[in-house]
Amino acid sequence: MTAPAALDSALATAINGWLGLDPATRARLSVLDGRIIALHLRIPELTVMLRVADGRIDVVRDPDLQPDTVLHGTPLGMARLGLGSDTAGMLFSGEVEITGDIETGQAFRAILDGMDID
Repeated sequence: MTAPAALDSALATAINGWLGLDPATRARLSVLDGRIIALHLRIPELTVMLRVADGRIDVVRDPDLQPDTVLHGTPLGMARLGLGSDTAGMLFSGEVEITGDIETGQAFRAILDGMDID
């Protein structure tokens, strides 16, 4: 199942608003420009495709797009990943798994880890 189209814009706005809390994050996202990152939630079964472009993240809906990397996990695991809470431990415990281009997944994780929200 994919996220309903009506939620795409709201989700992108929320993600970019959160990333905007640390201005340096937008600059760090440039290393992922053009990359497609899929977030696959296990409970509920849901996949959201994200494209990094110009220091922003867009939610994309195109069945022909193949993600560069996929992060698999529960909503709680993904939230912990986004909050920078022991991501190495989560990855090794299997709470969040990365498939596909591991370097892209690790770079995305490092960007989230490096967020400094004042």
